[in-house]
Amino acid sequence: MQRIIQTVSAEAAAHLQIRRAIVAALGVSLVTNAALALTLLTKTDNSRTIVLSPAATQTYIATDDSVSPNLMESFASESASVLLTMTPATASSNAEIFLKNVAPQAYGAMASAVRRGASELVRNYASSVFYRHASAVDESAKSVCLTGERRMMIASTVTETSDVTVCMRYVVTAGRLQISLLTIRPSQSSDPAAELAAFTQTDATVVSAETPDTPN
Repeated sequence: MQRIIQTVSAEAAAHLQIRRAIVAALGVSLVTNAALALTLLTKTDNSRTIVLSPAATQTYIATDDSVSPNLMESFASESASVLLTMTPATASSNAEIFLKNVAPQAYGAMASAVRRGASELVRNYASSVFYRHASAVDESAKSVCLTGERRMMIASTVTETSDVTVCMRYVVTAGRLQISLLTIRPSQSSDPAAELAAFTQTDATVVSAETPDTPN
């Protein structure tokens, strides 16, 4: 009988220890979940965009506070190509593709200028091609300037060739990189860093967003 009582007591003690362990684990879990919830509620939103190139050779990252230089440069190059390489058949669609990447606060003025430039190309049966030469990036100002050659053509005949600088400033909105400022102007210097230094002093929302003038 004494042995039976000892066995029952040992089993009861073991069950009690298991219950205590379970209660302790639940307590730790509750505290951890509460701490995690508090962190999520008080954490400042820091949107992030990660874009992989088709070849997946490099990663581009954008947050509210910073944007990787390679993303800004690639984004500017592609945007400039869409905006400044047009034919009468692609002008309208290219303009709308470009405008999808414009920040809301700059959209009104920029959309008007971009669409007007595209309409001019169509009206004059002209085409525009942009050949990028060099670029400069200011990571802190979220700005990029591209220097290159712009050619205007009617049919296959080149009617005008000029050196131009395309500069863009960005903002990050809900994880998306968007254009908040755009200028297209004749190059003042062959050094894109010099062009960028002048551009970063600009405070306006939109200075110029027109596609190249077409020949009359």
